[in-house]
Amino acid sequence: MKIGKTETRPFPTDLDGRLDAILNIVNTELKSATLLHLDSNHADKNQIRSRIRQTVGPGYLPQAITFEEYCHLTLFPIGVVAETSLIGEEPEDIHLGFSLTDAGSKFRPLCSFSLEYCAREGISLYSVFGHTRSTGKKRSPLTRLRILEHLAKGDCSLMELETTIGESSSGIRDHLSGLNKIEFVQFDSAFFEKKPFVYFLEDNPPAAELEKLSGRIKAVYDALIQCEGNQVRDLTRKLGYSHINNVSTWLKKLIERGLVRRGEWKCGSRETKAVLLERGKKFLTDFGNPLNDAVMEGNSLKSMETQYQRLINNTPDYSRVCRVSIDTYRAVSPYIDQLTRGEVNLRVLEYLQANPGSDLMHLQEGISRADLRKNITALLKSGKIRKEGRMHHRYFTV
Repeated sequence: MKIGKTETRPFPTDLDGRLDAILNIVNTELKSATLLHLDSNHADKNQIRSRIRQTVGPGYLPQAITFEEYCHLTLFPIGVVAETSLIGEEPEDIHLGFSLTDAGSKFRPLCSFSLEYCAREGISLYSVFGHTRSTGKKRSPLTRLRILEHLAKGDCSLMELETTIGESSSGIRDHLSGLNKIEFVQFDSAFFEKKPFVYFLEDNPPAAELEKLSGRIKAVYDALIQCEGNQVRDLTRKLGYSHINNVSTWLKKLIERGLVRRGEWKCGSRETKAVLLERGKKFLTDFGNPLNDAVMEGNSLKSMETQYQRLINNTPDYSRVCRVSIDTYRAVSPYIDQLTRGEVNLRVLEYLQANPGSDLMHLQEGISRADLRKNITALLKSGKIRKEGRMHHRYFTV
């Protein structure tokens, strides 16, 4: 086999850039294991998988192409691995090989530190940091770490976090929802409602229009008297109706008749605070703070290097840590399909029975799946669920 061109990328020099790069690795235990099993020799996807298999023994591992994607799409762009073209005997037999760069060798101990944290605490860092599908300084892992660090200084409103972190209110809500799920933060869920509009009674409604009210449109108006300032979903549930779009239609007619007005609910105007819980504080002490110091080559990096050498020279312990952390990630990852489509469909139905009126994003978060569109389409065609709402506000019920 011939060795072709080798390419490298620079590793960031600033704190945010380095944190973003490292968090983009450690948020997935399989990525950390991949970097730990690379060295100065070129290894292709099959060799990487074989090395990890030798360490972890029997049990789940993804297909070899997964390790090539980790290297090519994550580790190579951030500068911790070099990418080399490996050329076989036939001209078309070209594939990629990967080896550690100086930055990869230097910061590899952070991966063993992360895997040991996962194995010890029983929580995947994917549950903490989320996915990395976005780019730049608003990438989910870095944003979540910054939220935790800011909450460590004191309780914050959504508006305060939005201003400090530089993220949209909807983005902050999503991150807080994920951190609330693992009991790192606490917040008032009513403060973080998604729907942007609320409805109020007009101060001087036309008497003639009031007299014309009857049937369900009157029921909607009467419900609004009791819970003014509510959203359409709240009114739908209060009335016991199944279809949100019907209530939306009646509210629109009430607005046209001068009986009701619609306003935008500004979340930041509320005083409810997001609070960092003890579990979140412990995470910063045990993981976040040492990580910050290590990426800037402080004393924590030396300590992690010592821990790394101890771990890899203890074969049974190294095997256990890698095996446990990979299995922990697998249990929560929406990208590893452990269930048949029928099993996923059943989970969707169970979730909607418990949470009627959920939208696609809440469904995906609720059952930890990255993409449910095919499942939703199949369930809609079979008549097992119904779709409600308009284009940008679709909701589903059983």
